[in-house]
Amino acid sequence: MTVSYQKVWDTMNELGTVTSKICSAREILDCAIDAHQEHKHEKVEHLLYAVDEFLVYYLQEFDDKFKKAWQATVGDLREGDTVNKQNNLKKWVLPTELDGLTGDVFVKFPDDFLDAANLKEGDEVEWIDNGDGSYTLKKVEQKNLNHKEAVEAGWEMTADGIWLPPQEC
Repeated sequence: MTVSYQKVWDTMNELGTVTSKICSAREILDCAIDAHQEHKHEKVEHLLYAVDEFLVYYLQEFDDKFKKAWQATVGDLREGDTVNKQNNLKKWVLPTELDGLTGDVFVKFPDDFLDAANLKEGDEVEWIDNGDGSYTLKKVEQKNLNHKEAVEAGWEMTADGIWLPPQEC
């Protein structure tokens, strides 16, 4: 679902209109305060009942308009993100190849795959088995380690200040 500028504009205007009605409650309360200062207790009582009734309807209307405005903005954006992610999903079928010298099996990734996955040669990827003979690949984001974390993870620094990754045995 896409977000429509006109729909958002209309919805936010409706919310603005109902929000402006709170001024009416303020005016009724101001009249009640004036009546109280003039010792017109019966008038104060009537005005307080009036503002109480008004607020019941006002709050319901405000709640309805607020929910509608939320859906027209945040709700549609969230749904749009989901749709866009699904629509942008691309699939490739890539054959495995065999290195005749080493016996290693490998896959060559085409350039459009690398571009779509934001990958370049040397990037680390996580292979996720989908359980149906296919795999999902995700780029492993490199975390910047501080000195203590790097040492604890097995990294070593040369005398020149170059960090070497942990060596597998």
